[in-house]
Amino acid sequence: MPKGRNPRELGLRRFTPKECALIKKDFAAYLPVSETANKLGRSEGTVKQKALQLGLRRPRLSTRLVPAHLKALAGKIPADEWRAKYSSWQRERLLQAQAAQEQAAQETAAKCAEIDAREHLTRDEKIAAKRAAGVTLQAIGDQHGITRERARQITKAITSPIKRES
Repeated sequence: MPKGRNPRELGLRRFTPKECALIKKDFAAYLPVSETANKLGRSEGTVKQKALQLGLRRPRLSTRLVPAHLKALAGKIPADEWRAKYSSWQRERLLQAQAAQEQAAQETAAKCAEIDAREHLTRDEKIAAKRAAGVTLQAIGDQHGITRERARQITKAITSPIKRES
């Protein structure tokens, strides 16, 4: 701000104690800054700056965190700390990712159980069938006690002659 100028001349308004209390309350509830700014009729930048002046900070959550990392944290953090650490949309996203992963694991287990029930198939044919059903190489390797690479090699050896014949 230029020296010697009155903030009111520049069109700036000071924050009232009520507005400061609202900022503190919204920050504690992890509401987005945009919502608080709309409530106050001020810009997001102004509200962020005032929050910093009030000593309010939120932990930075990297956008590079993968859902698996967040999922791992979900079970380890107590519920009240969980609510304070993550905003509502982050919690919702995390729970959706967790539910989707559990559903995919159940579907994979069902596919594997159905393929394993076929007694006329050899181990290599079962591995190829599981891979064709969409089971990951890591999961196949874990079930049969082999590496991912070996599961890939077996799958390739079984499916290659079929592709050449057609």
